Amino acid sequence: MGVSKEESQLLKEQSATTEQILQQTSYLQQQMETSISHIQRVAEETTIETTLGTVEHQRQIVADVQSNMQEHLQSVQQLMLELSSYSQVLGEQMQHHVTQQSELKTHSVVLESRISSLQQTVRAGEQ
Repeated sequence: MGVSKEESQLLKEQSATTEQILQQTSYLQQQMETSISHIQRVAEETTIETTLGTVEHQRQIVADVQSNMQEHLQSVQQLMLELSSYSQVLGEQMQHHVTQQSELKTHSVVLESRISSLQQTVRAGEQ
């Protein structure tokens, strides 16, 4: 059995159609690969942008913390100066009280001596 002209023509047309479909499929595959590549680049750029935004936000947090720490350290330094001054005044007052106690002891000894002397004088006068 031979192939008729019509069948042969039909086979050629189908072959041509199949070739066109293969070419279109190949073209579509190339377009999809290009699109996927583009999407990946955009996704990477988005990721980089997001990461940079996060890094910038964290840098701002660190700057704020550093500023707050500097203020805190200045407050601590001021308190230390005030405590040092208070400590010096307190030390001076304690030294003054020690001096007063020493003077009171000396006066106490002198008064005891005088009282003793007066008692001896009174006893001598009574005899």
